[in-house]
Order: sequence, then structure tokens, then C-alpha cells
Amino acid sequence: MTRPRSTESIIIITIINVIFARSFNAVVCVSMQPASLTERNLGEQKPKTLAACHYDSDCVENAYCLSQETCQCKEGYFVDRNRTHAQCLASIGQICQVTDNCHIEGSPSYCVTGICTCPFQHHPNENGTRCIRSSILGDECTVDEECVTMNSKCYDVCRCRVDHVISGDQKRCLKVANTVGEPCDEDSQCQEYVSHSECREGSCACETNYHQRGPVCMKSVELSGSCTSHQQCVTRTHKDSNSSEVTSVDCVDGICTCANNYMTTEDSLDCVRYSENGASTINFATQLLFILSIFQILPALFRERFCFKT
Repeated sequence: MTRPRSTESIIIITIINVIFARSFNAVVCVSMQPASLTERNLGEQKPKTLAACHYDSDCVENAYCLSQETCQCKEGYFVDRNRTHAQCLASIGQICQVTDNCHIEGSPSYCVTGICTCPFQHHPNENGTRCIRSSILGDECTVDEECVTMNSKCYDVCRCRVDHVISGDQKRCLKVANTVGEPCDEDSQCQEYVSHSECREGSCACETNYHQRGPVCMKSVELSGSCTSHQQCVTRTHKDSNSSEVTSVDCVDGICTCANNYMTTEDSLDCVRYSENGASTINFATQLLFILSIFQILPALFRERFCFKT
């Protein structure tokens, strides 16, 4: 016949059961995201409910009672479960009290001035769920996210993206200029695509002895100089220009000369239209007088040659 248990035995057994039950239902929420509650288990995250509840006060800090049934971490927190209890760990940028509150997948993290922070020479990924290595220009890398310099990309090492050049101090990636006149900080931005250019007063300009023709820089050749293209030929009024078409000056037989309907000024430095040049007006008047004088001389010559005195 089984002896009835004593009151002391019943109390001890009850206490043990309570302790055992609580050890597998305790929840400690600290801080993390995403909003949906998940359990980290062997690298996979699965939905996981917490302790039963009726009121928010039944749940631990930073948790609430969902539908008066189970405790769930608040938005911005997620669950990490170990052998004894589930807890919510803080992600990068979340509030923390001690480093143990912070946990980032694949990397250590630390509670610094009340905020979960990545370790030295690391930075959070875009959604703040991982700490990744910070690589500057020239450092080895495996993914683009590791390259911290703006407009840089991972090509086994961090380099500037296409259409960008590295700055003189090797710390920045600068956008290259496609044409003369675009903004710049350094000569290299201009010279990447536009030969014989330089950065002058914040914009790309042609070097000395070169001039703009359309989007590029051409060697400057004055009138009577040797040329291979009309775009090389310059005059006093036709130097920098956005047009690449023939205007007042042309390259004829390898020599820079005034174009059709243009004539050289007296100083031989410019080409102007006949109607625009004062000298041309004088020249026309001179030609007219010459013609008139011929008509005056011709009768006398005619009489002298063909007429006989009577």
C-alpha cells in the first residue's frame, strides 16, 4: 500500500515543477528587427511564439501580449532562442544597455553609448542586419557593400566605378567630364575623355595653345599655318566655339585660310565678310575707279592707234 505524500513533499515537488516549467518559457526581449518575430535556429529563421499571456504586463520588457494569447517582441525586435530561454537581441542602431543585448549574424557587435554598433573597421549592411568589413580604395574585397568610398565598386579590390576617376589624394572617386565646360575638381576628370584639357576655375577648359571645337579641344593654328582640319584653324574672332562647322576660316590644301566669301583683314589675324570689312568697301571703290579710268583711257588709245590726222 502506497504511503500518502507529506505536505512538505508536495510543496517541494510543486516548486520544482514551477521552476522547471519557467525555465523553458522565460523570455527576455532587448531590441532588434525585423518587425515579425523569428527564431534563429541553425542559420534559419522560423516564426516562434513566446510565453502565454493575458495582458501586456505578463510579458517581459519590450514585449506585448498578442491577442491575449502569447507574448511577442515589439516591432523592431526579433527572437534569438537558446537552450533555456528565448530573447530579442538588438540590431545595429538599436538601443541597448550592455553588449550582451546586441547580436549581429556572422559578426560581433558592441553596445556603445547605448547603441548597438559594429566593431572597428566594419559597418552595417543596408538593412542593418549584418556587420561587414569596411574597405577603402585599393583594399581587397569580396562584395560591393564592403567598399565604403562613394562611387566605388568591388573588382577583387575596391576601385572607382565606370565614369569616375580616383582623386589625387587616393581617397575619393570623382565623376569624369564628357565635354569641355563640365564641372570638375581636378585635371584628371577632364583628361579622361577630353584630350588636351584641364580643370580651370571649377570647369573643364582647353589647355594653352588649344581651343574648343564642339565638345573637344583642338590645336590652335593661325592663318597661313599648316593644318590637317578646318577645326584647327583659328582667328581673332573665331577661336573657342561650340560649332565644328566651317565658318569664317578653313583648311585649304593644308593651310589655314579665310573661307569662301571671307577676306583677310589688314593685320592678317582675322577673316571677315566682304560686306563687313571697311577695307573691302575701299577696295571695291578702288576697283570701280580703276574700271572707270580704263574707260577714260581707252578712247584716247583707240584714237591714237586707229585714227589718222587730217
